[in-house]
Amino acid sequence: KWFEKYVCEANRRGLVGGFGDGTFRPANNLTFAEAAVILSKANELNPPKPKSGEPWYKPAVIKLQTEKAIPTTIDFMEKRVSRAETGEMIYRLKTDGLNKPTRARCG
Repeated sequence: KWFEKYVCEANRRGLVGGFGDGTFRPANNLTFAEAAVILSKANELNPPKPKSGEPWYKPAVIKLQTEKAIPTTIDFMEKRVSRAETGEMIYRLKTDGLNKPTRARCG
């Protein structure tokens, strides 16, 4: 597949870890929670490891909240993110997203 080398490189860099069965499922759409973790790592926001009992994605989502990088169209963690929403999050992280409305809830 055309994407194999990119998935493998992202894995090598620690940006994606795959599923428990060893697959990456690159044809699947990402949830917001998954995108938040990948974007936080890729943009070196350095989210801490989740505390015991805390959802695996919470520190990354908090980092995106701090950067005001969460589009207002995202309203729950399991939401499948569109390419447009992903692009907006990247844009907000690369520019001054602080003057844009953002989602402020996590969980």
